[in-house]
Amino acid sequence: YRFSSWWQPMEKVSGDFFDLIPMPGDSLGVLVADVMGHGIPAALVTTMAKITFQEQCRRNTRLDEIFYHVNRELCDNVPGPEYLTAFLIRLEKDGTVHYANASHCNALVYRAATHSIEKWDTDGLFIGAIREKDMKYEFKTDKLEYGDKIILMTDGIIEHKNEDGEEFGMERIEEIILSNADKSPQEIQEAVLENFQKFKGESKNQDDLTFFVLERDPKWKDYMEKKDLVLDYLSWKQTSEALQVLQNLKDSGFEDPTLDLYFGKAWYLQENYPEAIRYLSKFHNTGQNHFEAALMLASAYYNQKEYSKAFDIAQDALNLNRNSAQANYLAGMSLLKMQKYEDAIHYLKKAVDLNPQDDNYLSALRKAERRNNR
Repeated sequence: YRFSSWWQPMEKVSGDFFDLIPMPGDSLGVLVADVMGHGIPAALVTTMAKITFQEQCRRNTRLDEIFYHVNRELCDNVPGPEYLTAFLIRLEKDGTVHYANASHCNALVYRAATHSIEKWDTDGLFIGAIREKDMKYEFKTDKLEYGDKIILMTDGIIEHKNEDGEEFGMERIEEIILSNADKSPQEIQEAVLENFQKFKGESKNQDDLTFFVLERDPKWKDYMEKKDLVLDYLSWKQTSEALQVLQNLKDSGFEDPTLDLYFGKAWYLQENYPEAIRYLSKFHNTGQNHFEAALMLASAYYNQKEYSKAFDIAQDALNLNRNSAQANYLAGMSLLKMQKYEDAIHYLKKAVDLNPQDDNYLSALRKAERRNNR
């Protein structure tokens, strides 16, 4: 995805806000909200609302439940009549989009395949004014294809009136989007704002203004297709072909830590363990909780006779999956090579218990027991 945003307060502080919030499941929350009024009272509500949304989004994926909890928090802690409208989106890497609207402007969705615009909306009252136990919000799910765009805004742009009393209006915004649909989010934003400035002339801003554009980047389509080809090559053990495509992806300039994982796996399958360690270590050290990567890295260290490192990484793998016979076996064999026989027996017994049909596990356990009894 790629994004562009523009925000302008009517006064020194604003009641409009937008935010990008990491959410569970490696997804991303996109929030645009508009607090009633402007100035300091609205800004105070904005600050509390933003913190509450961040807390809820980081531990919840249900957008209707997020709205419900934020509404209760604001009703309980904000005195007075202040409330807000909000549009909340959760983006997944495959283009799946979950969205919910609390009485905010509808989202505009440009569909590249049909060169058309849809409007997204859901049921839900504004937030922070009515505290009801059975307050209901709705969320829906849709899909963005490559080149599709979502446009979010606050009503300060839509409802702005020029010196003749004419509103800028949603229809005008849709026309500008369609005329610039092949351009980047930033260029679309600039086109809307350029037309807005011409329209308003000498008239002053009548509200806070926010405009936000996101796109499922079409450049990623070719990139993702090539990544899928790499996975196919690796599954077929055609490692030379996989490495060639991987180098092409790396040269494209995209920042993607999974490339290090795939490079590491290709070198591991070729039994080039130093190169496998170089790439898998880089991936592992980014904090990715990836069991297969940890297991391969532990095995690569073991094959390089770096038994202490092999044991440490095998422990990382076991922290992700305690019931892995292979990880227990790697930990046990590393300890066996380090002549820590009693500890080796503990892990090797677990490996045998988990997979009693594997003769290698049983043979290693018997060897550790013999040496421990000397």
